[in-house]
Amino acid sequence: MDFSGAFPPADGPGTPRVPGQFPSQSRKRGIGRTACSRCKTRKQKCDGRLPVCSNCTKSGATCDLQNVRGEDLVVAKYIHALENKVAELEIQLQQRQLLQAGKPDARILSRDTSGQVGIADVANSLCLSLPDTSSGMQFSQFALRLALNIGDVPQASAATGPSSIGGSGASEEHPEDSAASGSRPFTNFRENSVDGTAPPSDELGISLIETYSERVDTRYSFLDLDEILEWHRDRERLSYISLQSLTASQQFGLFKLYLVYAVGSGLLSLTDKQAALPTPEAFYATAIRHISAVREPRSLENIEAMVLLVIFHLRSSISQELWYLIGFAMRTCIHLGMYLSRREADLPSAVIQKRRRLFWTVYSLERNISIALGYPVSLPDHLIDVEIPNVMRDDDHKLRQVIHLFRLRRIESRIHHSLYRVDRTLQELLPKVTGYYQELQEWKESLLTSVCADDNHRPDYLLLHYHRAIRLLMQPFLSILPSSDPYFKACLDSAGQICQLHKKLHQNAVYGHSFIAVQTVFVSGIMMLYCIWTHESTWSVRLSNNIRACSSVLFVMGERTPWVRRYRDAFETLVSMTMERLEAQQECDAGDITDIMEDVPMQNTGAPPAS
Repeated sequence: MDFSGAFPPADGPGTPRVPGQFPSQSRKRGIGRTACSRCKTRKQKCDGRLPVCSNCTKSGATCDLQNVRGEDLVVAKYIHALENKVAELEIQLQQRQLLQAGKPDARILSRDTSGQVGIADVANSLCLSLPDTSSGMQFSQFALRLALNIGDVPQASAATGPSSIGGSGASEEHPEDSAASGSRPFTNFRENSVDGTAPPSDELGISLIETYSERVDTRYSFLDLDEILEWHRDRERLSYISLQSLTASQQFGLFKLYLVYAVGSGLLSLTDKQAALPTPEAFYATAIRHISAVREPRSLENIEAMVLLVIFHLRSSISQELWYLIGFAMRTCIHLGMYLSRREADLPSAVIQKRRRLFWTVYSLERNISIALGYPVSLPDHLIDVEIPNVMRDDDHKLRQVIHLFRLRRIESRIHHSLYRVDRTLQELLPKVTGYYQELQEWKESLLTSVCADDNHRPDYLLLHYHRAIRLLMQPFLSILPSSDPYFKACLDSAGQICQLHKKLHQNAVYGHSFIAVQTVFVSGIMMLYCIWTHESTWSVRLSNNIRACSSVLFVMGERTPWVRRYRDAFETLVSMTMERLEAQQECDAGDITDIMEDVPMQNTGAPPAS
């Protein structure tokens, strides 16, 4: 059972509808009989299983349910065939729309995009270093969409209204495309602080930088935050200098500073409802003004700019575009030889550490996004020989945590490359599980011995990723493993721990979430329900609590980010169906006990049975 890549963050032009699933329309239950004659006569609840219901199977009686529902089956198969055909036609239509969207739209390109097309400038600079101009044009087109859709970030509705929520990817000049895909048109950014914002106050700016340091730098440590603080102290003076008079270094410094502001503002807007807090889009638009500083292709600055843009949009419902963007960042690393240790010769130690931190950040982001979407990566692991960054100070706990994550990403990457493949059967791949499971146990032991005891929230976050790796390892084999297998139990337990740790982080810490976190929780919940449907014996009070935790986390995420609600509602529907099925099974079991008691003659001897 492979859930990877099965969770698009938002309905968009490339998101086909599942056959037989119509969100705005529910098929009414037919008026025909749904119970066999035996269950109807005995007034028992028939579960409708074909060809023999559960009650008749247990009693050994003849079941006529197949004859009763024969006509209904013909109709159901016909409807199912029609639904599959409709879904196939929708996919073809969406593919045709994507081909048309790949051509430049004169109405979009003719718009006054000053202050709007920021990522397109990055695309243009990247295209200079690409040998294939057609791929550069494709990147430019998607980057234009990403830049125009800067309102598509969590809590953008607080300032921009409901039209800015949801990863649309459709132009406001094409309302029919938006209606067809269930997404919303682009926001009119001229009405939503597209002109940027003034420098924040010293207190607010420090708060935004600290938020970035606590929630992002502990996972993707590639920026020099001391340098960011220097640019923050100089922000007022630089704001009075015209854009043309700023040096390239100053423009790049302001670009990084305002993107850090934007990321921090987006994270705070998820957890702290501050009315006076500027929107992330406003800081983003200000950063885009200085995009010309990263025009030089194949440079570290170019990579840093792309990584910051990816981190900013991780909290939005955009997903596929991020895979393209982080892929270009990795290919730029390849051009610079950052994955080879021999390219570090004669470089200063500080430069080597900076290159390593930046490369492994790109590596971690690309692996994270690619595995979540089920897409391939740009650089295979066997070609990488550069070392992971060194911890220079004993008190550098943030870098120590980042290094643990880097090492875990390498294990996850090998797992995904070795096990998620189509040229081997599951039975052939199953023996590989033991070695990877042992690697994960060794990683966990090294984590528990190295993380500071007083760093309460960070072990939880790292253990969350450990359990996600366990689930990634075991998930493909759930369909062939018995419920008594230790690996089956480990996978089910890790899925529950993912939900419980997410719940704990949301309760005890100021914790935001990305579309990858939403997918992680959602897929973990679906996996637990799958285990119940295929192995009813797995049901327990502990599993029930884990499902409740998953539901609670999705509700919290849905309240903070509106596009999550569709997945929250879908999960609640599946939980209800699962509970109804368990209830029906319990009623069937209770009915069997009643039948047995009726068949046993009553012997009232007035004394307890002999031992």
